[in-house]
Amino acid sequence: MLTFAKRNLMVFFRDRAAVFFSLLTILIAISIYAFFTRNLMASGADWDGAQQLADLWAMSGIVSIMPVTTTMGAFAIMISDRYTGVFKDFYTSPISRTALTGGYILSALAIGFGLTVFGLAAVAAIIAALGIGLAAADYVLAMGVILLTTVTAASIMLFVASLIGSLRAYSSVATLIGTFVGFLTGVYMPIGMFPDTVRTIIGVFPISHATSLLRQIFMRDAIIDIFEGAPDRMIEEFMLDMGVFYEIGGTLTNAAVSVAVLAVTAVVFFGLSLIRISKKRTG
Repeated sequence: MLTFAKRNLMVFFRDRAAVFFSLLTILIAISIYAFFTRNLMASGADWDGAQQLADLWAMSGIVSIMPVTTTMGAFAIMISDRYTGVFKDFYTSPISRTALTGGYILSALAIGFGLTVFGLAAVAAIIAALGIGLAAADYVLAMGVILLTTVTAASIMLFVASLIGSLRAYSSVATLIGTFVGFLTGVYMPIGMFPDTVRTIIGVFPISHATSLLRQIFMRDAIIDIFEGAPDRMIEEFMLDMGVFYEIGGTLTNAAVSVAVLAVTAVVFFGLSLIRISKKRTG
């Protein structure tokens, strides 16, 4: 299994186009924020620290969607192997089908986590360049969220990959997911700008809870400093509008709820994927 996972890693990183397109959504998100959204975010604010808070909001959101786009690119290897018939060659080898599937999953987890941590390091450099300081403990917590999110994203993308047999179809689906994941997590603009129905959709979308967790980590100290002495209701409304946490059915989410949503989603989709894969074996 480990040897096969290593093979998948070599295939992925040897294809520079695959790596680039896995990161393309992130590059687009950074560009949208830098050239369009950044100035608008803080332009109407009349309090100190607004720009800093906006930058932290954007950077944490961008990191949160990286596990989706990177694991999505990683599972393209499985689709390609199936489409080109390489999969059948592996079946005739001494490697078990369980080991093959496990190898694809392990490589996707490694690619998703590794590239997202790389993205976190890039974001840390951007934040430092902007004169914003975050504690080392915050980045450690962020890596824990990234690991959980990578597992969740990999489970979802494995299920998607198990439903698709064509490389072209997978590319089309990947393009759609890459396009909409930023909107479904409230990364491109504050969710307070959306109608209630859209805000509810964002709140129940599993990866949005990774965005929420990272924003709680990145923005916590800045919110405390900026809103010192402000009414609790004002702070609550701000955090709701910015997607730091969500309101679902009249109930506010918190870190424990978001962790639970990600963990349960991972278990459910891995289970569905294994059921789907086992049916293909017996079908």
